[in-house]
Amino acid sequence: MNCMVSTDAYRRIQTKETFQVANTCQEQLSPAHRKGLTFVISASALPGILDR
Repeated sequence: MNCMVSTDAYRRIQTKETFQVANTCQEQLSPAHRKGLTFVISASALPGILDR
């Protein structure tokens, strides 16, 4: 649930800090858990945000 919240925050706010929090959380999920998620927004989908 924490990953969903942090990823949604990144989607809305789009700052370097929210990207790092969401991306770190997503990377810590096990592969089996990632496959089971129905709510997926990949923080790495918008790497250009790091230039802000």
